[in-house]
Amino acid sequence: MIDTVIFDIGGVLVDDSGRRININEHYGLPWNDKEDKVWKDYKTGKCTEQEYWQRVLKGTYMQGREEEVALYARQIHASSKPGKANFLLPKLKPKYNLAILSNHSTEWTEGLIKNLELRKYCSPIIISSEVGLAKPNGVIYELTLREVNRLETPEKCVFIDDKIENIRAAEQVGIVGLQLTKEDTQESLIDKLRKLGVEV
Repeated sequence: MIDTVIFDIGGVLVDDSGRRININEHYGLPWNDKEDKVWKDYKTGKCTEQEYWQRVLKGTYMQGREEEVALYARQIHASSKPGKANFLLPKLKPKYNLAILSNHSTEWTEGLIKNLELRKYCSPIIISSEVGLAKPNGVIYELTLREVNRLETPEKCVFIDDKIENIRAAEQVGIVGLQLTKEDTQESLIDKLRKLGVEV
């Protein structure tokens, strides 16, 4: 029987559409592969927020204005709107243990966690940069199971994520996976959960 629901943040509890694009457009910066490469280090705590922007802005007209961009990025993230699955939190909280597992950084999540009152519903909140691991690395799922006291019974957990590779990795350690797709509505998400035995 499912007793724990674990949520991703971006694209699940939070609408993350266009955030990084908004930052680039705001400053008139072109999108390039360098951002994705540096993000891999930032989301696993291998570089600081300052180092992230130093590397991303190097060679652009914004080089030297890292603090300004960092502040704007924090503001963009903090003002994020609720995602498709956010409505489930108050519905599930009375019956289930709720937790968060997200590939993210502390600086970019602290504002949105506060503004969307995620701590009111979810504990623990595991952020990849804080533990030095990121999905789909299986170790971060095991760490999450340990934190929710389900290491020996992973089948009691449902993990909701928008990326199929993260769902498959969760299933590899015994967690029940549920992919939230772009086509999903609140009604279809409820239906998917009910088919897994989750009462909504």
